[in-house]
Amino acid sequence: MGIKLLIDLASSHDMSVTDCLAETGIEPDWLSNPQSVITAHQEIRLIRNLIRSIPVEALGLDAGERYHLTIYGVFGFALTSSPSLRNVIELSIRYMDLTYAFCRMRLEDVGDCVRLQLDDQGIPEDVRRFIVERHTAVLMTLQHELLGRRMPLKRITLRLPEPQDVSRYLETFGVIPEFGADANLLEMDALWMDAPLPQANPHTQEICEAQCRELLSKRSIHEGVAALVRERLLHKVMTLPDMEEMATDLAMTSRTLRRKLTIEGTSYRELVDEVREALADELLAIRGMRVGDIAMRLGYAETSSFIHAFKRWKGRPPRGKDIA
Repeated sequence: MGIKLLIDLASSHDMSVTDCLAETGIEPDWLSNPQSVITAHQEIRLIRNLIRSIPVEALGLDAGERYHLTIYGVFGFALTSSPSLRNVIELSIRYMDLTYAFCRMRLEDVGDCVRLQLDDQGIPEDVRRFIVERHTAVLMTLQHELLGRRMPLKRITLRLPEPQDVSRYLETFGVIPEFGADANLLEMDALWMDAPLPQANPHTQEICEAQCRELLSKRSIHEGVAALVRERLLHKVMTLPDMEEMATDLAMTSRTLRRKLTIEGTSYRELVDEVREALADELLAIRGMRVGDIAMRLGYAETSSFIHAFKRWKGRPPRGKDIA
């Protein structure tokens, strides 16, 4: 559903579905299949396509305002039945993997205020503005639907360069953000965060949260050991561990690791390739990055080895537009 909202946004700017999905690996018929699983890498690739084709400031704000409670399924019902906005945020942090968010959130009480911090570390630079804009706009949209009116922010700071026109930000947040800050922070009065919500229902929330826990459990079982391997590879891509080292890191033998990955339909080599391909796409999108530098960052001893691998992934070598 999240991808469908981005497609709808693109359509409103006369961008075709084909152009949206270019090089994402997403098939058009997936958009109508609720069981389709879109990876974070695929979504980031789609966002890049949008940014390149739609030269509109604050495009992420426009995207975020399309994310309504109704698209979140049972998680949306859990939010709607929450006793307070504080509880809404706590649920969102707990079940973030059921949402469309890339930024990790942290809630902090400071005197009579509450600060919500959005951690955008690890998000590729070229899509960071869009993703931070979208996340903050989603927060404003959801609280407006939960409260029936916009909650006044005392202050908002963003780790983004100041745009030429800030009017769109003022329209979304009710205040002009402080740009170029050290952190993405939304600061609000604690009284608003703890005020009772009109549709609060403890029984409904208990039922919905139980279903959320079940969904997370199923997702964890589905991802299993492969997800753990991917996560560790992402943090060690320049000095990729071999299978023996990875198995030791996961407190198992290499034979057990191989068996578990086989059960999950993959292999250690395939996961290494998958991580390298995803990171290659991100690095090639950064202006000025040389192919040799990218090869080194991905742990290749020779540039030619990276080019050979890229041909295997994409059917072609890295070309001009990949580096532009």
